[in-house]
Amino acid sequence: MTIICSADYCTGCSACANSCPVDAVSMKPNSEGFLYPHIDQALCMECGICQNTCPVNHPISKHEPGQVYAFISHNKEKLWKSASGGAFFEFASTVLAKGGVAYGARYDDNLYVIHDRAANIDDLNPLLSTKYVQSDLKSVFKQVKADLAEGKTVLFSGTGCQVAGLYGFLGEDPQNLVTVDLLCKGVPSPGVFKKYIEYLTEKYGDSISAFDFRSKKFGWGRLVCTVTTASGETIVLNRINGSFIKTAGAGFVRKSCFHCPYTSRERISDITLGDFWHIGEKEAFQGDPSQGCSAVICNTNKGQVFFESITDAIIIERKLSELEYGQSSSLSHPIKEPESRSRFFKDAETMGYHDLALKYLTDKTVKGILKDYLPIPIQNKLKKLISYTNR
Repeated sequence: MTIICSADYCTGCSACANSCPVDAVSMKPNSEGFLYPHIDQALCMECGICQNTCPVNHPISKHEPGQVYAFISHNKEKLWKSASGGAFFEFASTVLAKGGVAYGARYDDNLYVIHDRAANIDDLNPLLSTKYVQSDLKSVFKQVKADLAEGKTVLFSGTGCQVAGLYGFLGEDPQNLVTVDLLCKGVPSPGVFKKYIEYLTEKYGDSISAFDFRSKKFGWGRLVCTVTTASGETIVLNRINGSFIKTAGAGFVRKSCFHCPYTSRERISDITLGDFWHIGEKEAFQGDPSQGCSAVICNTNKGQVFFESITDAIIIERKLSELEYGQSSSLSHPIKEPESRSRFFKDAETMGYHDLALKYLTDKTVKGILKDYLPIPIQNKLKKLISYTNR
């Protein structure tokens, strides 16, 4: 076996590596820093299990979207730590309370993003908040299968392609599995993120112990990144120092993202989660979204029944069209590959992060320069003033 699927379509879901009976398939980074399957020809038995498991070769069926909800957790502490409205925390804590387990993304000790298992609330905390880096699934699918076999309820949260990989690996949709996919436009490179963390470490003269892509220090809706150093200092990142998050918006993402079948109204999971951007702008909303509001779409009957078991939150039915208004392409079509993508990753091999970001991730317009240099509280005041003037 030499090829499992086309490299341009491979999502790095790791279903192939998890399914190989002789461990002949391993996930290794390519020159862009994304994980791809590597086949050890000395071990490979040519059984074809990896190809048959791959959701690129054998697409997983999707579901028409069901009811849409706005969701805000009543747990103020977890709401603050979550990227949006705390829906994942409420889902996971409900499963844990019944003896189940939850899977999601966290940082390891080196700020490498991995998928991991939570069996209690303490395990759950690192899985909260969004990580704008493709996570390494390692042997998580095998762990999920073992938990399901023991009769545990399993909540698995990930991007659409990761959920598809899990279904491909399992070959079925067990009743005690609840899947949650995220509204996603593309996954940035773990390799470039590593280069970024190395740059920040040198910049601040201290190792980075924590990274937050979605700090709510200035409220929900501002993509404000912060780092905490080993000495305990928390730093708000701006200008070049906070630029990595722009890689997703610029289209410097995995090749497969430009062919993504999961950026549509039809969904792969039982439940879809995302930010309910612009909630209340088109239709009155009886809630306070200032600290975050999640969008929840129930796509299957199993997902709907599970969702109705969640009670510790503000939950209000909304329209799909309102959610689509606040999303760009994650519910309609894949993003288009930018002409500069190949140059970006080629330069990333030799350039330091500062020069790379200066070349590709800084907005040279007046608006962009003001956003880079004006303090965020002043930006917020100007935004409110402009909004009020335009009424």
